[in-house]
Amino acid sequence: MKGESRDRTAEVKAASGEFQIARRDFCDAFEQEAGRLFSARECWYCRYGDFGILTEHPTQNGVCGFACRTGGVPEPPEQTEEK
Repeated sequence: MKGESRDRTAEVKAASGEFQIARRDFCDAFEQEAGRLFSARECWYCRYGDFGILTEHPTQNGVCGFACRTGGVPEPPEQTEEK
């Protein structure tokens, strides 16, 4: 559905290049874009998402460049050890 958030972690792990994403998609590889005053765990705010934000006509759909820019799989979140 349009405007619905989707977890794209499996696709990021399997990607060998860029692939299509929507503004509200998210995954475990999220890294906040430097210089953003506001952030949410969505592709729109991620450093790997390209939506043409710095152009005259940003779009709601873009491409994820995680695999191209890092050449790897996102690392799992750190787990804290309870004592």
